[in-house]
Amino acid sequence: MRVLILIILLSSNHLYSISPSENNVINIVSGLNYSQNYSKFRSVLGINTSQRIFAGLNASFNGTSSASSVFDAQFQFLYYIPISSNTNGINYEYYGHSFGFGIWGFDIFSKQKNIDLLIIPGVNWGTNKVNAINDITSSKYRNRFFSPKIKMEFRISYKSLAISIGADYQIDTSRKNWDHKEGEDSFLFPNQKSHTILPYFSLGYRFKK
Repeated sequence: MRVLILIILLSSNHLYSISPSENNVINIVSGLNYSQNYSKFRSVLGINTSQRIFAGLNASFNGTSSASSVFDAQFQFLYYIPISSNTNGINYEYYGHSFGFGIWGFDIFSKQKNIDLLIIPGVNWGTNKVNAINDITSSKYRNRFFSPKIKMEFRISYKSLAISIGADYQIDTSRKNWDHKEGEDSFLFPNQKSHTILPYFSLGYRFKK
């Protein structure tokens, strides 16, 4: 998967270029993750909340293809704040991170100088992790995911300030099982493939021409 992502990024570097634009923005972002089929996993770990909190960085750019057509692109990094729980004498910590890449997007309000409504297809990929600790041993598990997505973001800009609200909708296409990384392999976690929505708020800096 890493090789495929690297090929896509290197290819896009030759076919496309980033151009100076009012749409070039870098943001600090925070939001929530809501996933379908999450209840069985929460039940095993004794997690009471139905969502995960994330924080990270998001950058949006205007690009120009080899055919001289203009499009919107997006890059992001998200860190999922650890969720701690305890059930049956076992302490769990559930956390993770993800990267995102989008291209061939468009701005519905492209003729407006300070208002943007971006729709950008792309992918999110990353890793979910679980640490399980009891009186005898500690174990670490990892589950990588790869999820095609569609991003929608509404942004208002004033001078160099940009405020946005938006959401990613992603579909998990990865395998279900968790990889055992450290400690005793004595835990079994359900991992149903799911559709996930990630609403967020962001505050950032807009680069001007």
